[in-house]
Amino acid sequence: MDFDSNFDNDGSSEFYANPKKYPFLYTLDLDQDVINRLATHLDRIRIGNDEVFVTPLAKALLPHVVLSEWDKIFQSNESKMNSVLLELESTQRSKFGPRSIAKPWSERKQGVKEYYSFDKYSVNHKLILPSNHSSNASLRPLAYDKAMTFLKNSTNSGLPYYTRKGKVKDRTLERIDYLLEQEYPCILFTRSQESGKTRDVWGYPMSDTLDEMRYYRPLLSHQNKLRWRSALLGPTEVDRQVSDMLIRAYHSNLSLVSLDFSSYDKTVNYDLQKAAFRYIKSLFQDEYRAGIDVIFNRFNTIGLVTPDGITSGSHGVPSGSTFTNEVDSIVQYLLALSSNTCRVENMQIQGDDGAYCLEESNVSILYDSFTKAGLNVNVDKSYVAKDYLIYLQRLHHIDYMSKDGLIGGIYPIYRALNRLLYQERWSSFEDFDLQGKDYYSIRTITILENCKHHPLFREFVEFIFKLDKYSLEYSQKALAKYEEMINQGSGTGGLLINQYGDEVRGLQNFETVKLIRSMRMR
Repeated sequence: MDFDSNFDNDGSSEFYANPKKYPFLYTLDLDQDVINRLATHLDRIRIGNDEVFVTPLAKALLPHVVLSEWDKIFQSNESKMNSVLLELESTQRSKFGPRSIAKPWSERKQGVKEYYSFDKYSVNHKLILPSNHSSNASLRPLAYDKAMTFLKNSTNSGLPYYTRKGKVKDRTLERIDYLLEQEYPCILFTRSQESGKTRDVWGYPMSDTLDEMRYYRPLLSHQNKLRWRSALLGPTEVDRQVSDMLIRAYHSNLSLVSLDFSSYDKTVNYDLQKAAFRYIKSLFQDEYRAGIDVIFNRFNTIGLVTPDGITSGSHGVPSGSTFTNEVDSIVQYLLALSSNTCRVENMQIQGDDGAYCLEESNVSILYDSFTKAGLNVNVDKSYVAKDYLIYLQRLHHIDYMSKDGLIGGIYPIYRALNRLLYQERWSSFEDFDLQGKDYYSIRTITILENCKHHPLFREFVEFIFKLDKYSLEYSQKALAKYEEMINQGSGTGGLLINQYGDEVRGLQNFETVKLIRSMRMR
């Protein structure tokens, strides 16, 4: 889930690009300094990035050497893993490599165009809204000043200020009506991933983010009580719900479907978005529903500043909206529900991730409910099984049930290793008075913790512990500063817990930390 997006920095630079290359920027009523910095940003987008960012772990030994050393340990312990986990690890190992490579604009522009070129499938959203849904219409939006407390200071404000949110919160509150009237477009930002994959991020104007947050937070208080949205409560609750699904499937001879989509956001069209916002609107009291209509219109038509100009028109789901993940989740839920293939307690949904428990004969019907609405089910990467689910990058397999009946999610070690060695971007931890030693120790521990249900967890922690120059030491003062950095930075830190390692406040009780303590006592 992506509230404010993983935006670039504020664009400051000693050397500005020539803004005259981007004359469309002058149509946006921006300060000249903002235009200069935005032009420099667009130049970076146009060029792309081929710089590789590695962590200190990869400086003592080169990444390929670390990989080779871990391979030896992994191969000597293969008997501890079943065939499904081995295949998953093999897939993740094949993706091992830099995570900071961003493609140039010439290789990205077609991807942006695809947001506007989805097939115009018609969906009768009245049919797919649950019949008893409107009985819950009690929500009210927050006041602007209350909503502002949920916006993170270190994330980018988008237009018109193009700086960090913390610098312009007061100014935005004072001018909120005027700023909303201007209908500023998003700014194209970048998320880079392994294998050179480059993801387009829609950097929302802060005024729109603030307006959305008024409605999003009350919506979240409703959604996180729903069984199919256990991901909003964190990985431990996901483990409980998915364990129940696996056990039901095992005893009832049902099939388990781990669903994968291609280009999900790009294919969620106007009708599907409207259905999701109708779902959202029906939860609010009547007098507040017109405000949601305004948000929906912006959500579907907001422009995007790119090196080639400002896009316009109806498009797919913009990634930088506060509502992005919830709209994605609701769309999948409504379509799955309308397929009549499984009960609500037999589905788990988070964005474009889906896990289902149903009769084998209903699998193709479930797939059809999505494809007929214009979504692309990636059959080659979706799994149908009797004894496991892969959900939110974690394997839940009946073979790995604990003594208390819990089937914890197994995060692939090769995926974790790649994140331990390669960074997506340089982190500005110095802004929070953190030393590199402390920052990287804590960061490493949080990634290791994601693997706590893996059969090779102990071996992996010991391997990294020996590799780290400072034996993963950190101070309590640094831990508090790290938590502040996460809470003020991009993503959902401090708002939602997506992975086991995200709950930094409880780091002292992490299984990883317990292992490290025992190793130090030897």
